[in-house]
Amino acid sequence: MAQEYIVNPCVGFNNVQLNEKREDVRIKLGQFNEFKKNKFSKNTSDDFGDIHVYYDENDTVEAVEFFEGEVFIRSDKLFPIDKTSLFEILKEIDNNTVLTEDSISSKELCISAYAPGEKAESLLIYREDYFSIN
Repeated sequence: MAQEYIVNPCVGFNNVQLNEKREDVRIKLGQFNEFKKNKFSKNTSDDFGDIHVYYDENDTVEAVEFFEGEVFIRSDKLFPIDKTSLFEILKEIDNNTVLTEDSISSKELCISAYAPGEKAESLLIYREDYFSIN
């Protein structure tokens, strides 16, 4: 059975909060592999299997990316579903949701999805300042 994640927009998921300290997240989520996302990363990230957790230079959570499992907002399943359905769900909550050739994003909900095809390949939740400082 797939792991279930409940997103609280701009706040976090399940019992993990955006802006939470790395050591607390590791205690809550368990086994991880630490990695550097790319050469421009300010800090390392943690791979917990289904998800990657990204930290700022102060070791606090700035974003979480889901690759597996089932992600929900309210009672709506956000991931994995087809790109059109995801856009419609987010648009219903945030009328300013944007759909492009390879992504969907809602600044109001602090959610974006990488979706170069018919389905989203990953779903990102982030704190409100994430894209303004990265």
